[in-house]
Amino acid sequence: MKKITELALLPCLTLLIGFVVSPFLKGLWDYAENAVLPELSPQARLSLVATLAIICLAESAWIFILIFGKSAERWKRNYEFVSDQGYYRHKKTGALICGNCFLEGKESPLAKLRGGYAACQNNDCQKAY
Repeated sequence: MKKITELALLPCLTLLIGFVVSPFLKGLWDYAENAVLPELSPQARLSLVATLAIICLAESAWIFILIFGKSAERWKRNYEFVSDQGYYRHKKTGALICGNCFLEGKESPLAKLRGGYAACQNNDCQKAY
């Protein structure tokens, strides 16, 4: 989690630095506004705006993926697969989770039955182990 937070904070920090530093670079902005932009054709201006918009969208998507994209992997790291039975066991609590439902992204607990058997409590699955 720490690594993901650091990676997500990097673009945010870059953006913040850009907003903080930009007033101090007023001379550069004035030069760009008065000398560079009038020399660009309307098509070049449109290309510049589109490129900047794509960069902003890509950076936003990257931040979103870094924060939310790996939550399923973190969730799956808490479980170990019991290969001879076909279900998953929580590493800390020892709770049993249905293997079929687990692969679909559902955390369906197994109910223990007599004789050491277990059954999925998900009504759509109801697999017996």
